[in-house]
Amino acid sequence: MFTAKNKGRLAIGAAAVGVALALSGCASGDPLDTGSGSAGDSETISIGSQAYYSNEIIAEIYAQALENAGFTVDRQFNIGQRDAYLPSLENGDIDLFPEYSGNLLQFYDAETTATTAADVSAALADALPAGLTVLDEATATDQDSYNVTAKFAADNNLKSLADLANVTTPLTLGGNAELEERPYGPAGLLATYGATVGFSATGDTTVEDLIAGTINIANVYSGDPRIQTEDLVTL
Repeated sequence: MFTAKNKGRLAIGAAAVGVALALSGCASGDPLDTGSGSAGDSETISIGSQAYYSNEIIAEIYAQALENAGFTVDRQFNIGQRDAYLPSLENGDIDLFPEYSGNLLQFYDAETTATTAADVSAALADALPAGLTVLDEATATDQDSYNVTAKFAADNNLKSLADLANVTTPLTLGGNAELEERPYGPAGLLATYGATVGFSATGDTTVEDLIAGTINIANVYSGDPRIQTEDLVTL
């Protein structure tokens, strides 16, 4: 299994910021349980998010939980990808950021062999640069998943990623631009399943392109409701 299939949702924050560490006590259970304490209005926590709707939703959940606990929150949402926001996190401009443990580990350690959630968490804690720490994983997940249309699955007898190697139609995978170089992208599909797959950087239109037929495999985050509403088949 690819690391991405075992990742959980978590937040990372600057270790020197006490509130980011204090929130970890809530993250292991109910992240919205603020307890009976009050932080006062003098504390301001800066929370960032990726330029993706589900990541922004998680960031907003953390923001509202902190506000309910009495903190002032500075929202810096829709920043971009890791090369854009991690420097801001490392230098203290951002205090807290929702993240994906598998992909974040691969960002810092491209040669990692961790696959289970527990191994990924342990390896990530060791791989992070000084000054950053990982809070407890939330129970909710939003992970990469490869999807095809129901018709394409039926026409090609597709039930799993391993079945892609038997498809005679040229395969094109669509997703965010960085997917092309990810270990579980086209190279990973070839190495693990023997499936030769082209790539198209479809970004925000990935599902639309899949339905239109310009690609035939789509990397869709598992929390996307269109997997259900468009009757997609997850491999």
